[in-house]
Amino acid sequence: MRKLLSNASTNPKTAKLLKQFGYEAVIHHMTPDKLANGKTTVCPWSTPGCRDSCLNTSGRSQITGGLTTNNLKMYMIHRARIGKTLSFLNDRKAYAYQLTHELNLLQERALAKYKRPVARLNGTSDVPWEKYIDMEALPNIQFYDYTKDMGRMSRWLAFKLPDNYHLTFSYSEVTPTSAVDSILGEGGNVAVVFRKEIPFRWRGYEVISGINHDFRFNDPKGYIVGLIAKGRAKKDKTGFVID
Repeated sequence: MRKLLSNASTNPKTAKLLKQFGYEAVIHHMTPDKLANGKTTVCPWSTPGCRDSCLNTSGRSQITGGLTTNNLKMYMIHRARIGKTLSFLNDRKAYAYQLTHELNLLQERALAKYKRPVARLNGTSDVPWEKYIDMEALPNIQFYDYTKDMGRMSRWLAFKLPDNYHLTFSYSEVTPTSAVDSILGEGGNVAVVFRKEIPFRWRGYEVISGINHDFRFNDPKGYIVGLIAKGRAKKDKTGFVID
């Protein structure tokens, strides 16, 4: 099976932050929603807005043309992501075994360098990895993700997920105000994508910037985390991106 995890240091901006924080970080990218096989989603809570604006096609993974499986296959980086996603969908147990192996290597590599190992497993997906990976058996790794799954977010807020796993709720055009109120009230954070600039407050809540780094487990609790639209998200008209 091909290598599943990418080293976060391949991004020049991230590389500087890794040195600053003293992290050895990896990220795991899959092909979002149903784009891998046209049938099975790895983003069960996705919305039209987030599907159109997904970071899967931003930065070095930009594409020309429509968000279709056949078009994505024209690009090497997306063929690799499609291949990984299909491997997961076809044999989740074997995939989890390989992923755990690579996470063990991350832990060993980081500790040998006196660094803190960090892993984001849902770079472009929303899979409940706590069901497949024994995160508590990798206690030195700080896992973190964004999710649109209110059930998972609620379990995390109730301390029912692994202690070394951090979740930030990802706002979309269908997120009710009551959900935002509930998450912030319980000490969680909600990531919101803004069109051009990050406001000081949104819906009465204080907003902190989330653009300087992606390590959300370092954020103070109970805040809106402001992000700026990138790539296709700049043209969003669904309400996913806030003006």
